[in-house]
Amino acid sequence: MKYGIQVGNQFVGCGIAISPENGYAKPEEPVHENIRIEGNVVDQVGITAKSVKRLLIAGNKWLSGPVRVRAEACSDVTNEGEIQEMRMLVE
Repeated sequence: MKYGIQVGNQFVGCGIAISPENGYAKPEEPVHENIRIEGNVVDQVGITAKSVKRLLIAGNKWLSGPVRVRAEACSDVTNEGEIQEMRMLVE
């Protein structure tokens, strides 16, 4: 996927996962690019991303406080300062 967007949705009690089934993950060989998670209403949700180049998390309304993000083998990850804990994993 070269471009994906999640705008104007409600995520309640579930996770947002970008998780391709590639056997290995390297930041220099992304599976997905230009993923935007913005303008959503989010409650009790975490975000997991794997093998993404240019991930934007911005302008969301977090009902239960800041969210946790786990980004594995991702590059150019941007957030609006609404992330409580971001773990960048490169394996």
